[in-house]
Parts: sequence; C-alpha cells; structure tokens
Amino acid sequence: MQSVLLSLTLAALGFQPLEAKTPSFQLKVLRFAAIRDFTSDSSYSKLSLEIRWAKNLAPLFLDNNLRISSLKVAGKDLVFQFPAASVLVPVDEKTSSILDIQLPTLEKTVGKSLALEGMVRAIVPRGKEEIDFGDLADVLATGKSIDRQKNGLQCSLLEVKQSAGRLTFRLAVRIPPGGPTLDTSQNWVVLNSLYLVQNAKPRLHDGYLLESLDENQAILSYHFLFKDGKAPALGRLSYSAITGLKVLEEPFKIPAIPVP
Repeated sequence: MQSVLLSLTLAALGFQPLEAKTPSFQLKVLRFAAIRDFTSDSSYSKLSLEIRWAKNLAPLFLDNNLRISSLKVAGKDLVFQFPAASVLVPVDEKTSSILDIQLPTLEKTVGKSLALEGMVRAIVPRGKEEIDFGDLADVLATGKSIDRQKNGLQCSLLEVKQSAGRLTFRLAVRIPPGGPTLDTSQNWVVLNSLYLVQNAKPRLHDGYLLESLDENQAILSYHFLFKDGKAPALGRLSYSAITGLKVLEEPFKIPAIPVP
C-alpha cells in the first residue's frame, strides 16, 4: 500500500510551468510527489514529465529510461543509482507521453531546487515514401504481382480479393537492414497506410491483418469495407510506407525544478 504524502502540481505552488526543448521534443514538468510505501517501509520522490513532439516526427517507440546523466539539489550532486533497464513504450499515432522518474526522498527547504539532465531516446522512421500501384481498374484486372521499389523500400502487391462490400489487398513490404533491433511483438508496419484515392480524396484502409513480421519485412492484408455493398472500380491505389527505422537521441536540461 502506498500513501502519497505530498503531490502538488507546480501551478498549485505558484510556479510557472517548467519546460525544456530539444530539436524534436518538448519536456514539461507536470508534478512532483513525495510517496511513502508502507509495504516496504520506504519513501521516495516521483517526478512526472510530459514529453511532446510534432506529429510529423511519428515516433514508433519512446524509451521510458531518460538516461539521467546529472542530478543536482541546491547545486550539489545527488548520488543516486538510476535503473539501467529500459522499456520501449509504443507511441504510434500519439503526439505526447508521460514518463515518471523515481528519485530518493528530498527534504523540503525554502528556495531549494532540483537540476536535471538526461537524454530523450526514441525510435523514429528514417523517412517515408509514397508508392503508387496505379489505377484500381488495372490492379483488379492484372492478376499478377505488382512490384515497386523506392529509396531502398520494396513493396509488392501480391494478391487482390474482391467480394460484395470488400476489397482486400495482400502486400509484401521490405525495408533496408541496419535499423534498431526489435522483437516480433514490436510492430513497425503500424506506421504504414494503404489509400484508395478517388477524386483527389484519399480513403484510408479500414483495417489490416498481419501474417508475418520480422525486423525488415512483413506480409499483410489491407481491407476496405463498403456499406452499400459495392466496391468501386475507379481510383488509384497508393501506399505510404516508412523506409526504415533509426534511433533518435537528444539531450535535455531542466535547470531549476522547485522541490515541493
């Protein structure tokens, strides 16, 4: 059982929001809390940070370990062993995330502040390309695999299935090797999208089924559903896909966080 002895937003303490900016991220201090854990008879402080980024950055994962390199209280180094382990938190389709940093108990002193330095680490796309598979009528009529390559990205439209109210497109996608190591539960194709473009208006796929996935290639099927039961015969098929993944690391510094 835990008991929060003191948990105050900085606004409640009369301070302006504290922020730090890197080229890609904006960090904001949300809350500083002193916590007593009666189960283990221990106490600690918890600092909550909001991390925001531009939508076009489109990170896939955010490392929950901010790799604190310097921690000072009232100008003096605070000796504290931060955990080395980290977890990649999925953040696709998000523009912010909240991370908590556990610190030792800090005694409140008037005017005392905490200075923090660390590193924001995320896995982001190397780039993105638009693959044009051509007119829908031609795609439906060809009956053969359609292969495309662009900047190292390889995409093949393997199969098309048409039924009442549904179009299904089976694709094989391959990105160049050399990116960060992911396990099979970490889905990078979630950043890809298949569009049916009609009258200059792109329509996003309604869903997809992932058949196989590894670090560099995937096979999956995208579905389009039509309420009137009639699949269109006109339009163009366009695929937006990442060209690979990379690790983005940017240092940050928050010089003066009031100790509540």
